[in-house]
Amino acid sequence: MFEVSSVASGYIFGSTKVSAGIKKIVHPVIICALYSLLSLSALASTLQTPLQVILMEFYSDMVKSGHTQTGQLISSLLGPSIISFGLQLYQYRQVLKQSAPLFLLTTGFSSIFGLLSSALLSRLAKFNPTSLSLSPLTRCITSPLAQAGAVLTGADKSITVFFVVLTGIVGASIGETLLKSLSVDDPICVGLSMGASAHGIGTAAIATNPVAFASSVVSMTLTGLWTVVLLSQEPIRSRLIKFVIA
Repeated sequence: MFEVSSVASGYIFGSTKVSAGIKKIVHPVIICALYSLLSLSALASTLQTPLQVILMEFYSDMVKSGHTQTGQLISSLLGPSIISFGLQLYQYRQVLKQSAPLFLLTTGFSSIFGLLSSALLSRLAKFNPTSLSLSPLTRCITSPLAQAGAVLTGADKSITVFFVVLTGIVGASIGETLLKSLSVDDPICVGLSMGASAHGIGTAAIATNPVAFASSVVSMTLTGLWTVVLLSQEPIRSRLIKFVIA
């Protein structure tokens, strides 16, 4: 089901008839999600089965009759996809080594800023219950690490992923434009910014710029690691949680 939506999305967004402005606003991830939801809704209607049941069949922690669910199979490709980024890192390893101190300092600051800003936004939004209010804390890092962070804070993992995807889409859509308006055009700086704020989706948005892409991969990885390390420290974690739910 998802494969069909992905092909359709790729066809639409690969067409020269679709303006760059529309591509920026209506991200392919949104189109894929809508196609999948509409297709599953049609299937549920045809089978006269509740949509919730169909969604659970599409992605479930339970494996029936020795068969992996379709959603699980697709999700299993995330790891190899991220690992494949290593090829680009190896190609530009010398450039990245020269900027190692910049990467460490920038991603460390980004992880702190991401946690604090997310905690502030969540507090102002006054989400309820507590598991929902804590879900935005790890919105700026890639999904697998964000879910690990959700386990540490007691956040809802599903809602956490939603905030991660939403943040990535916004970053991928306006990130480059915003950086250009600020006269930030150095590929390493662009990559650092996109990876630290919009994780994998933002990184994919600058794939046509090899140096920026490689920098974004490193930035995304380090920011995610710093964030989880910070959340694993009980004093830091407890203070963030108290601030959010106060």
